[in-house]
Amino acid sequence: MYMVNYFQVLGISETADRSEVKRAYRDLAKEWHPDRNPDPKAPAAFILINEAYEFLIDDERRTSHRLLGQADKRAEALRKRREERYKEWVEQSRRAVRERAASHAKQSYDKFASSPLYRTAMVLNRLYDYLFLALGCLIIAVPVVVMNRPEEEREKFTSTTYATMGLTMFMGLLFTYFIWKFLFKERSSD
Repeated sequence: MYMVNYFQVLGISETADRSEVKRAYRDLAKEWHPDRNPDPKAPAAFILINEAYEFLIDDERRTSHRLLGQADKRAEALRKRREERYKEWVEQSRRAVRERAASHAKQSYDKFASSPLYRTAMVLNRLYDYLFLALGCLIIAVPVVVMNRPEEEREKFTSTTYATMGLTMFMGLLFTYFIWKFLFKERSSD
C-alpha cells in the first residue's frame, strides 16, 4: 500500500509542530472548500486535506509519520545504491564476458572446441541428455510397476486408473522417442 506523505499534503515541513499543522489546515481548507472553489478536484482535495489534518494533529502519529518518511528516504537511497552496484557489476561482468568471447573468436574452432569452457558445456549438455532420457524411462516404468501390483490391490483400480496409466506410458514413450531422435541420433549424424 502506498503511504501518503501528509506533510506534503499540507505543504509543511516534517519538523512542523501542532500549531503549524492547524495553520496550514485552516489556510488550505478555506482555499479548497467546495463552496469556495469551483474546481472539480476541490472535493477530493478538501477530503485529503482533512485526512492529513486528522492524522497529523495527533503528536504521536505525526512523530511516527515523520520517522517513516525518513525511513522511506533512507530505503530509497539504499535501493539506489544497490542498483548502482548491480549496474557496476553487470558492466564489469559484461566486459569480462566480451573479452573472453573476443579471445575465443580469434582462436581456430578446433582450439576453441578443446578449451575447458567448451568441453564443460558439452559435458553438461550430454549429462542433461541422459537425465532426460532417464526421466522418459521413469515415466514409462512407474505405470508398469503400479500395474504389476498384487491382484488384491489391482481390484481397487477403476477404468480411469488404467486409462491414466496407459496415457502416461504413451506420453513416456513419445518423450523417450523424441529425446532419442533429436538428442542422440541427430548428434551422431553431425
